[in-house]
Amino acid sequence: PEEKLLRAIFGEKASDVRDTSLKLPPGVTGTIVDVRVFSRRGVDKDERAMAIERAEIERLAKDRDDEKAIQERSFLNRLREKLLGHKASGGFKGIKSGTEIDEAILAEHPRGSWRHIGVQDDAVMADIETLKREYDAAVGRLQARFDSKVEKLQRGDELPPGVMK
Repeated sequence: PEEKLLRAIFGEKASDVRDTSLKLPPGVTGTIVDVRVFSRRGVDKDERAMAIERAEIERLAKDRDDEKAIQERSFLNRLREKLLGHKASGGFKGIKSGTEIDEAILAEHPRGSWRHIGVQDDAVMADIETLKREYDAAVGRLQARFDSKVEKLQRGDELPPGVMK
């Protein structure tokens, strides 16, 4: 019955369409938990697919930002532990060389600038440099994972021949 209606509306072009919908036998019950629209690579997406894609990208960005904030908080707490009680070396604005770093000095400076504070103890400074490298690598991995997920989302789906969406 639907095929006759489609043929009446669209003419012979309707015969090229294939119904690839998934169907269940009568009597089966369940709950739909997710609906996704798949579209072939290279085919323009409609408004609904674009809106779904944008929402998914926003969700991925929020997840990335949350993970980055957690990483940054952990990094700054570990950096604070390394800096406290050690003497500052020259090169950081607002802290004189030889001044012992304490909570009051750290409170005067924004948390983001703590990574530029140097200490005179070479072993502690090496630990701080390692900490910085690990943090930068973790943030880089987060961004790379986000970029690959977004690229995979925007790339389109592999569909059987003849199926556009």
